[in-house]
Amino acid sequence: QVEIDHVIPRAENGPDEENNYALVHRPCNREKRASDLRVARRMAEFAQALAKRRNVGYGYKEPVKQDTQCPLCTVYSLYYGFQATIGFSDPAMTPQRFADYVRTTLKDPTIGVTRGMSTHRIRTFLKSLGYGVRVVEMQERLKTQFGEGDLVALFKPGQVLMGALTIVQRYPDEPEPLREEHKIFLRDAYFNQTEKRWVFVAMDTLLGRTSFYSWPELKALLHKVYVIEVGKPL
Repeated sequence: QVEIDHVIPRAENGPDEENNYALVHRPCNREKRASDLRVARRMAEFAQALAKRRNVGYGYKEPVKQDTQCPLCTVYSLYYGFQATIGFSDPAMTPQRFADYVRTTLKDPTIGVTRGMSTHRIRTFLKSLGYGVRVVEMQERLKTQFGEGDLVALFKPGQVLMGALTIVQRYPDEPEPLREEHKIFLRDAYFNQTEKRWVFVAMDTLLGRTSFYSWPELKALLHKVYVIEVGKPL
């Protein structure tokens, strides 16, 4: 049901002229009352975007997909993280054997084959090892001015940092660009004396190489950080 209303309300001296009329949804019009129609519409758009922000994101019609291009990126990030910090009690442990260990532990043969690992599965796996984990949600933390110094402070002995990046991909069979989540092992951070800035070192299994990020570059991609408290060697 639609009706005609004033864009600038009559209560604010809006004129009875053709360019000040608009078709509006009747329930929405009743809700906005005598407010400016332009402002009301912007507020409605903002409310809709806010409601779906955590799952879809501005301008994207599909939710974030877990590890779609690299189903093994979470498993490999965990492997390299453990290898670099606490090591493995089995010297013959390889990324492939570790992936089999994860599948066996979680009783899911599809992990690393057709699907990645959700936050719940990561928590479940680490809990089975007796390791603690907390998740820093960057979308929320950025409201409190989470900066490069805060990330640097997370690099501590006995902790493995795994970052979840949100990347945008275009596919020939998809009408819209898709947001995808990709995991990396945040290996280290060092201060570049020449450029006077921190550089973050990440082992990126999707690219198959070690990548170096400045904070502005990493901040634009970083969705969350898994802070894993490790104990004895696996």
